[in-house]
Amino acid sequence: MAQDWQNWLGMAERELEDARVALADGLFQMVAFFSHQIAEASLKALWIREADGLPPRTHDLLDMAEQLQAPEVVLGAARDLNPLYSATRYPDVANGNPARNYDKSNASRALAGAEEVFEWCSRRLRN
Repeated sequence: MAQDWQNWLGMAERELEDARVALADGLFQMVAFFSHQIAEASLKALWIREADGLPPRTHDLLDMAEQLQAPEVVLGAARDLNPLYSATRYPDVANGNPARNYDKSNASRALAGAEEVFEWCSRRLRN
């Protein structure tokens, strides 16, 4: 299972790089999309390592963070990022083109939340 959690964390790290590039390029919807992905992959990496098993088949960041006993700052980030799973992908959820809902400000907040989750998971994985 060691390889599995490392793959999940490696994916999160790569998506973090992609999100930073997207932010610099003004691709704000993609930043929000990647932000959810970063947090999900980070939490699943930690889940695999700590539970020594497959991660749950869910996209619910808050549920995973609660089960991993994350601190409030990570739980808050998970709460903020949770809706992005659907809202960045589906026009019916976004009330139109999802890209219209994102600007530099809210994309930056999403990325900051993803970084918070990623860093917390990374620290626990290094211990």
